Amino acid sequence: MGGTLVPGTWIRIRCGTGVDFAEGTVIAFLGGNGLVGHRIVGAGRDRRGGEFLLTRGDGTPIPDPPIDAERVLGEVIEWQDGDSWRPIPAAPAVTIIENISAAAILLLVRSALVIDVRFAARIAVLLSAIGHRLSPR
Repeated sequence: MGGTLVPGTWIRIRCGTGVDFAEGTVIAFLGGNGLVGHRIVGAGRDRRGGEFLLTRGDGTPIPDPPIDAERVLGEVIEWQDGDSWRPIPAAPAVTIIENISAAAILLLVRSALVIDVRFAARIAVLLSAIGHRLSPR
């Protein structure tokens, strides 16, 4: 959520399973480097029928590798701003070009998920690496 909340921000989580949340909800889940808070941008099933969530940070058009609902801790409901707690803001506005490119990338990852969750994860990681190389520093 680096586009909305900076890393290290204190958050409050309402516990629940991954299948309980709608698209656009910010969830906290266990990622490769610890706790991650990202917005749900979709869901899908692999060819074995496993259900996965597709999430993305607000600062990128590239989704995370698909996550199993069991890794979800719950919905992020508030963040700490000094001494007060504030609700999670809506996703920041993006241009139509950014919206179209994010939708195309999400479609690619979702299509790969139908083939195999590991394939979709590899596609997401590859796209993320390409995005980091192409982004201005």
